Order: sequence, then structure tokens, then C-alpha cells
Amino acid sequence: MELDFSPVVVLTREGMPLFANRPFRETPRFACIMASLQDKVGLELIQRGLRTTTPVPARLALLDSANTVKCTVGRMTMPDGTGAVLLRMLPEGDSTRFAELTRRMHQIESEIARRIRSEHEARLMFEHMSDGVALISGTGYFLRANPSLKRLLSHFDKSIVGQCLTDVIDLGVMQEKMERSGSLKSWLSSIRNLTFEATVAGEDATLHPVEINLTRADAAGQDVVLMVLRDLSETRRFAEASARAEVLEKACLRAEAGERARTRFLGVLSHEMRTPISAIIATAELLSADDTLSEEQAKLIAMIELSAENALDQVSNVLEIVRTENRHELGPKAEYVLANVVQDVIRQIDPIAWKRGTRILFSHSGPRDQRVMGYPPLIFRIVQNLLSNAVKFAPGGEVTVSLSETPSIGRSSFELQVEDNGCGIEPNRLSNIFDTFETGAQYENIREGAGLGLAIVKRAVDELEGRIDVSSELGRGTRFRVSFRQESAPRRNLAVPKANRKDTGDAPQPLSVLVVDDQDLNREILGKTLTKLGMEVFEARDGSEGLTMAVEKRPDLVLMDLHMPTMSGFDAVREIRKLTARGDLFIIGVTANLSEDTEAQCREADMNGVLEKPIRKQQLLEILRALEPKGTQKEDPKGISGRRVDKT
Repeated sequence: MELDFSPVVVLTREGMPLFANRPFRETPRFACIMASLQDKVGLELIQRGLRTTTPVPARLALLDSANTVKCTVGRMTMPDGTGAVLLRMLPEGDSTRFAELTRRMHQIESEIARRIRSEHEARLMFEHMSDGVALISGTGYFLRANPSLKRLLSHFDKSIVGQCLTDVIDLGVMQEKMERSGSLKSWLSSIRNLTFEATVAGEDATLHPVEINLTRADAAGQDVVLMVLRDLSETRRFAEASARAEVLEKACLRAEAGERARTRFLGVLSHEMRTPISAIIATAELLSADDTLSEEQAKLIAMIELSAENALDQVSNVLEIVRTENRHELGPKAEYVLANVVQDVIRQIDPIAWKRGTRILFSHSGPRDQRVMGYPPLIFRIVQNLLSNAVKFAPGGEVTVSLSETPSIGRSSFELQVEDNGCGIEPNRLSNIFDTFETGAQYENIREGAGLGLAIVKRAVDELEGRIDVSSELGRGTRFRVSFRQESAPRRNLAVPKANRKDTGDAPQPLSVLVVDDQDLNREILGKTLTKLGMEVFEARDGSEGLTMAVEKRPDLVLMDLHMPTMSGFDAVREIRKLTARGDLFIIGVTANLSEDTEAQCREADMNGVLEKPIRKQQLLEILRALEPKGTQKEDPKGISGRRVDKT
């Protein structure tokens, strides 16, 4: 710094000089500059210099005048580790040139960094490409090759660079053209962009098909050829696999078509066979009623009738198998009471059991009217086939059907047991009795059944995602146990549950009821029903008219249709609540399309409940009796008394 022609000074954080070269000490304004450096503005300049290790242009304002001194400031580290500021004074014009040089230096550094980054990225791509890539000289020798090419050519342990192209790769269809060109160099010089297939020898000396692309390029004034080599082995295998898959798919479609044809044939044949079999049964029943028949004749007719019934049972099972193969026939889920389905099957089979001298007993535990959502036909198939088998293999005996229900939030659990005291099933047959056309009967005693019934049961249980177990003892009987779960049916009425029981009890006390509905027929039917029950009835054609009459007539009960022109039932109820301010006014929504969303809207509108059309007389009676004045009301159904039902 002492030899530097420019004035230079090294300053502490407080603006005190640590070193100043001769040009700085001899500057005419030395004293003024030093005073300015220790002033507030000078100290700010020093702090700025401490923040950068790269000299930056700056100006120092002098205290004795409005003049400024151009300079550069930057941080430097002293031998003891402390920081100091190097300040260099610049003559006029040098600061501009310095800034320009600094800008250009940054541009050069950025360009160098970009090129280094691009070269690194290119190297990564070159080294890790799955295709083989190589640079070949104009004379046909490898200049550079990536690892993938070495792998494809099985040159892991030796270098490819320096070897001739034709010594490493069989050019295949291009070999003849290369030979006609006279030399490899002449052939390569004629290439611009060429793609062809060839073969290369693998590590195990087997030939692999490859695709080669050759592109002529210029590298720093030197003619070179860029080669990209792609292995076609996987592509060929994929094409062959696709062709095989297409053949298999067509075969599968033909098989499915044949299966559908078989199913249709069985369905049509079984359906057509039911007509003559039913005629045989009917004829046998008519003949058996003739009192003039001899004992032998009556026995023969009974045999005809029994055989026809067995044949009809098997035909029905075939039809059932066909149906179970078409899941769409089940349709959407339905709401039903499972115990009712079981009892319907028992009532259907009971006459057949009576003819065989078999008694059917039924027991039930749990809530009797538990409503669930599911597929009643599946339950019907299970009970019908299990009960038919039990009756068939226990002539003159006893069959017990028991149903257990365990209600739960969301899904209820069920267990169905069918037990007989018949001939039983051999232990070695228990493992496959649910297979199609398998029967566990002792044929030396009973020759009935084709083994379809239990296969139908198993399919139906699988559809329910349930489980079926069987236990049996020869000569003692058989017990089947089916366990499954069903989705609980949603609450359909906020105010009153659906009632199927007969009307019992005294007539309700006279009340005033407002019926609001835009359909004349609906108002007329509800009005007549309520009038016969002794109620005073008012009618309104829309929500606006219903609002007026609710204020004027002050009814005890409002039956409000939810969807009406002019003003909907929801809006009308909100206005009625505001204008009447009656806590004893009971309002029931009425709709033909009830859903969970509708129930939520009724709650928001402050209704006491909602009923689905058509409204049964029993439902009206339960509501009217719940509204009777205290002292006369004999029963207070849960969820009815008071202004609103329990919304939980």
C-alpha cells in the first residue's frame, strides 16, 4: 500500500487510522478528511465498508464544505483477527471505470458458473442415460462412451475407446452399404442422420437386437459422429407379451360368451321345465283326493307327487344359481325387517313339512321390528335352502329355526341357526358340502338333491360378507349357523316412527289442524281423514296462505308440505315461528321424497318432525294423542310431547 499511487488508509471501527500511505498523508485536505471520517457520516461509511469484503464505490462528505470525495471502501481482516476498513480515494472518473469493471467481472463469473453447471448436467445425463451413447471419429473409432453402452456391449472390464466400430458392432443391414462405400470412413462421411437395427453380442454370447442412430456433428472443427444405441430386447418381449395377452383376451371373451350362453340355456330350460312339473304336481293332488283309490294306487300317486316336488325343487335351485351369477338382479338396497323375511319362508315351507310329518319351530331374540338396509332376496335364499334341506333330510322329525339380533349404531349383527334331527352328514363330506353339485346325503337312505342348495347359500352368505358354519353327527342331525351384519336403516321420521300395528285405544281429543299443500287431492284426503277423527280442519294452498291462516286460526297442529310454489314449507315454518311465538304449536313437515338432507333442513327450520307420504292413519293418531291436553293424555310417546322432538 505504501507503493500505491492512490491515497489509501486503513481505519478502525471508530474511524481511527491504523495505517495511511504517503499519498494519503500528503493530500491537501488530510486533516479535513480525517475529521470527516470520525464524524457521524464518516462512521456510517466505515460501517458500510465493514459489511462487505468486496470494495464498493462510495462518497465521503467533507465537514468544511459541500464537497465530497470519491472513494472505495471494503472490509479487511487484521493479523489479530479484528476487522478494519480499507478506504481508497479515487481521482475523478476512476469510480465509473471501476464500477464498469466490477459489473463485467460479475458477468464473467456468472457465465463461468453457468458453463460449469451445464457441463456438470451434461456429464450426469451422459453417464446415467439408459441408452448407450458414444462419440465416434470420422474414421470410425470410439472417442468416448458412456457406461450404458459398455453394459450393452459387455465391455465392463475393458475400455471401448480406441476400438473400431465394426469390430464391436455387427451393422447388419448396413454392412453391405458400408462395404459398397469402399471404407468405413467414406460411409460415415456420407451420413447425416441414419437409424437402423443391428445386433450385438451380450455377456453370455447371445445376440441382442438393438436400434442404432448415427448423427453427424461438428466438435471444435472436427467431424465426429454421435451414436445412440437402444436395446430392443424388452420392447420385443413387450410386443410378444401384448400379442399373447390379446389372444388370451379374445379366448376369455369367447369363454365368457359361452358361459353366458350356458347360463341362458340353463335358465330357459329350467323355466320351461317348471310348467310340466307343476302340472304333474297339480294332477297328483287331484288324484290323491279321490276316495275310491286303492291303497296301492294312493301310494303310487304319493310317490309321483313327492318325486315331482323334488324335481321342481332342483329346477328352482338351477334358476337360483343362474340368478346369483347376475348380481345386478338384486337391485338397490331396500329397507326391511329380517325377522319378517324368515317367518315368510317358514310359512311357505310349512305345508311341505306337514306332508312329511316334520314340525318347524321358530325362536327369536332381540328387537322384533329392527329395520335394516340390505338385500332381502339374499336372506330369503339362505333361509329357504337351509330350511328345505332340513325338512328334506328329517322326515317325521323336528327342525328348529332361531334368529338372534344384536342392534348397534350403524350396523346390526344377526345370527341365524337352522338345526334338524335328521340323518346327518358324513365327516369327510363336511369340507366340500358348499361346492356346486355336492350333496352330503346318505344315498343308500335318501336319494334327493343335486347339491345346489348349499352352493346357493354359500354364495348368498359371501354376498353379505358373512360366515357360515356347519356341525353334524350321523344319525343325530345337522346344524347350520350363519352370522352376518346389516346396515341399520336411517330414521325416516323425526316425529313418529313408522307404525304397522292396528289402531287401538280411544279416539283422540278434538283439535284444530292446518293442512298446507299445493295439491288439492292431498289436502282432500288428509282433510277427510282428520275430519273422521273428529278434528277441526283448515286448508291452505301454499306457504304464504298457510302463514296467514296459522296466525289467524291459531291451530294446534300444522301439517306442512315442504315443496310448494310461491313460498316453500321451510320458509313458511320459519315465518310462522317468528310471527306466532307459540311454544305449543306442533309443526310436522310432509314430503314425498324423504332423505337425510331433508331431515336436516327440517331441523334447521325448527320443525317438530317430518313424515313421508302417504301418511298412515295410525301415524296421525299417534301425533294427535300426543298433543292431547295434560290430564286426558293416557300415553306420552317418546319424541312426541312438547314443542320439539329430541333432535339427537
